[in-house]
Amino acid sequence: MSEQENNKNWNKMKFKVSIKYKVLFSVIFTLICFNFAVTLINILIYTNKEMKKLNEKITANNLIIKSTITETLWNYNETQTRNNLDTFFEDQSIMSIKLIDYSGVLNIDLKKQNMDDSKLIYTDINLEKNNQELGKILVTYTRSGLNTQIYKTVIQMAALTIGLIVINSFVIVIILTIILKPINKILQGISQVKKGNLDFQINISNNDELGVLSESFDEMSMNLRKITASRDELNEEIEIRKKTEKELMEAIAKVRTLSGFLPICTHCKKIRDDKGYWEQIESYIKDHSEVEFSHSLCPDCTKKLYPDLYQKLYQDNSRLPQDE
Repeated sequence: MSEQENNKNWNKMKFKVSIKYKVLFSVIFTLICFNFAVTLINILIYTNKEMKKLNEKITANNLIIKSTITETLWNYNETQTRNNLDTFFEDQSIMSIKLIDYSGVLNIDLKKQNMDDSKLIYTDINLEKNNQELGKILVTYTRSGLNTQIYKTVIQMAALTIGLIVINSFVIVIILTIILKPINKILQGISQVKKGNLDFQINISNNDELGVLSESFDEMSMNLRKITASRDELNEEIEIRKKTEKELMEAIAKVRTLSGFLPICTHCKKIRDDKGYWEQIESYIKDHSEVEFSHSLCPDCTKKLYPDLYQKLYQDNSRLPQDE
């Protein structure tokens, strides 16, 4: 199949899609894009907001941890240090705490199970007092709560999008059905006119563009009927004239008349034709007309050539030629 035929078939397929569904698909696509954009914007706003809150929380926690652990570590209070770290570790947002004591006396490492590295925030706190470095605390926070909230937001927006699509689709189908009803009637009228039915009338009484289109279409159909009727009458008249001309030509062909001066011999009565040949008068007349000759004898010739036959044929005096 050639590329031209493929394009032709594709064009036919395109027109099979109703305007109703084109508009419906366009609205659905617009709603999806709009809600996707709104969802993305909400996620960005919510993420920035929650990250700001989380950073503020991390900063506040780190300050408390630094001040608390610095005092217990300065005083070499191992029990109090462990108790304080355990208390901080109970925070759900903290996934691990690691104390590095530069003196080597206290090294504590607390970790929770199933840590996802993609959701972790790493911080380190330097412990010092009186310009003396005592150690370092590595605290790891998680963003799992933030991700869970983002997931909930996405689900909510998706549900909202689906609800809007369903509601809008229902409303659009109703509206388009009302709008496309006269359009379908116009298409039906076009199809009827295409088939040659010029008596079809749309008769849409809408006071809008479709009503004007319907009225114009009906006027066009009426004008086409008049033009077609005039054309048919003209064709009929032409056919009659052609038939009459044909009959006339046939009649003219059958009727051939002799006119003008004919050179004829005064003795034998032969006639000279256009080519200079002499013909018997009956041959010449036969060739130049539709006359057919049947030969016989007149009474004078019969009397001259056949006297006996003349007496038998013309015994009745009434049949005899009269002498002048």
